[in-house]
Amino acid sequence: MPGPLDGLRVIDVGTRIGAPFCAGLLGEWGAEVVKVEQPRTGDFMRTIGPFVDGYSLFWAVEGRGRKSATCDLRTPEGQDLFRRLTATADVVCENFRPGTMEAWGLGPDALDPRLVFVRISAFGQDGPYAARPGLEALQRHRARQLHGLVLRRQARAADAGQGNRDDQGSQAPHSPLSGVSC
Repeated sequence: MPGPLDGLRVIDVGTRIGAPFCAGLLGEWGAEVVKVEQPRTGDFMRTIGPFVDGYSLFWAVEGRGRKSATCDLRTPEGQDLFRRLTATADVVCENFRPGTMEAWGLGPDALDPRLVFVRISAFGQDGPYAARPGLEALQRHRARQLHGLVLRRQARAADAGQGNRDDQGSQAPHSPLSGVSC
């Protein structure tokens, strides 16, 4: 039975968890997902155990439902292949550090403007921490810290009778998910 995203083509150039998970969800809703992997090594998630007969059970779950292509986005040949893949796609999911795709000449401005770029990064695409590396576990930790800060500020504000303001009159920080941008 076709899903609601049947006919949609997604190119997954993500690594680790963020973008591949997003692409996988789109695939579960019926999109065709093409996973772009490094030649010779494949995706990092293929190396995570447990293994049965040399095959990663982790990859069996995380990589399910995807077609596969290999190309090295750091080379002109790989970049050309990626451009050809995206010419027939609707969505690109990536989670490199901000500016990486642009440095390779593969950012949204260099490709078909109808493409939807899903860009997942620990600290967003711009701002003071954008260039910092980070994975999902770091974001969970930072979200817990931020949640604790918000709760402390709200408690102080309630004690001081100032609504949602702390004792210096500043607003409580906003969403801990602000590091995710599309």
